[in-house]
Amino acid sequence: MSWSQGVLVGFDLETTGVDPQTDVPVSYAFVRYGPSGTLGTLGGLINPGCEIPEAATAVHGITTEHTTAEGEDLGDAIRKIREFLVEGSEQGLPVVGMNVSYDLKMIDACSRRLDGISLTEAGFSGPVLDVLVIDRHYDRYRKGGRRLVDLCAHYGVTPGDLHDANADVTATVSVLLAQVEHYEELGSMDIDALYLAQQQWHRAWAENFSGYLVSRGKEPLDSIALDWPLADARVRQHQLRH
Repeated sequence: MSWSQGVLVGFDLETTGVDPQTDVPVSYAFVRYGPSGTLGTLGGLINPGCEIPEAATAVHGITTEHTTAEGEDLGDAIRKIREFLVEGSEQGLPVVGMNVSYDLKMIDACSRRLDGISLTEAGFSGPVLDVLVIDRHYDRYRKGGRRLVDLCAHYGVTPGDLHDANADVTATVSVLLAQVEHYEELGSMDIDALYLAQQQWHRAWAENFSGYLVSRGKEPLDSIALDWPLADARVRQHQLRH
């Protein structure tokens, strides 16, 4: 059976900013999907313990007042998210996201600051499926944007209220399943082989884009941007789950 016919775990964060090493989440969403539809959800608001910048609120609509009144403690939320990711990894359930390396790197950085352990040290080893990495690989020369709203339009997905974590997760999983229909190879690949391939696809794209920036007289990508989904990512071995 193809991995696309099994359980998938959509994951998304809304955050205080765009730097996964220093910013923190203000909401999170996990949604488990199976062939029959949604199997369960986990998520909510997080109190980041700091002011949410106006620019971030303008994107996702979450305010400091809202998270202060109703948000879960940041440390408690990070541990809960980490535990959920590790449990899913132990079960071999693919984590699905849009530019999900950003979300995982943020949780990894928060976990290191909070408890001195990385996600992989806690037991997370994938697999991970990223619709952006897949799209860049299979449709490398397509012009136009590659935001989630752009991918939804390209793959014929009708999105909900994007920049809401639950809506983003639903749209992202729908895009992934549309990609499986569009690129036949995807669904037939072993999930661990696909996880490894995405690491290679992302690095090839990042190195090429970094070279392009340098050719334009700009700074290259930071070295951390070359790693997907995490700097110390490990590829699960097929026999671990069989």
